[in-house]
Amino acid sequence: MAVPEHTVWVLLFEQTPPVLRWILAVLTGGIFLLLQQLYRNHKERVNRLENLIITNQKTTTAQISGVHKKIDTLTVQLLRNRGD
Repeated sequence: MAVPEHTVWVLLFEQTPPVLRWILAVLTGGIFLLLQQLYRNHKERVNRLENLIITNQKTTTAQISGVHKKIDTLTVQLLRNRGD
């Protein structure tokens, strides 16, 4: 007994009307385009967030350095005043 060789692709191309095949192709392409656009948007958001974090880190580091300098000058002044 011979086994019929009906695969999904054979059924798709032999028994499906051309209009439905075109619709299926367009919908499949649309899904991939949508996924590509979602990935690009996500990538842009992540890049903007990383840039924001780096910028905030630089400004915070500069502010902390300024505070350390003020503390150092106040400590030096305090030590000078105690010595008198």
